[in-house]
Amino acid sequence: MNLWFEGFQLALSGANLFFLFLGTCIGLIVGVIPVVGPSFGVTLALPFTSGMDPATAVILLAAIQSSAAYGDSIASILINVPGGPGTVASMWEGYPMTRKGKAGTALGIATGASFVGGLLGWFSFVLLAAPMTAFA
Repeated sequence: MNLWFEGFQLALSGANLFFLFLGTCIGLIVGVIPVVGPSFGVTLALPFTSGMDPATAVILLAAIQSSAAYGDSIASILINVPGGPGTVASMWEGYPMTRKGKAGTALGIATGASFVGGLLGWFSFVLLAAPMTAFA
C-alpha cells in the first residue's frame, strides 16, 4: 500500500502535473489536425523526453497519446474527416448529428466514452499488472 502512496505522490508533483497538462494540450492540438494520429504526436515529442526523468517522460507521452486519441474524434465529428482509423465510426455517427445542429451532444458523447474507456483501461492495467509481471 505504501507503493501506491509513493506513486501518487510522484504523479501529483508540480512538475509532473505541468507536463500532464502540457501533454494534454499538445495531444488535443495534434489530434484535431486531420489525418495526424496519436502515434505521430508521441513520435514528435519523443526527442524532447530524452533528458527528462523517466516518470515525467512517460506522463508526458501518455497524456499526448490519450488526448490525441480523443482529439481525433473532434475532427471526425465536426468536419467529417477521420483523424485515424479509430474514429471512423465517430465520423459516421457524429457528423450527421453536427449537420442537424447537435454537435455539442456528439462531442459530449465522445468525451464521455473516451473518459469511461480511459478509466476502464487504467483499472484493468492496475489489476492485471502484478499478475502479468509475476507470470513473466
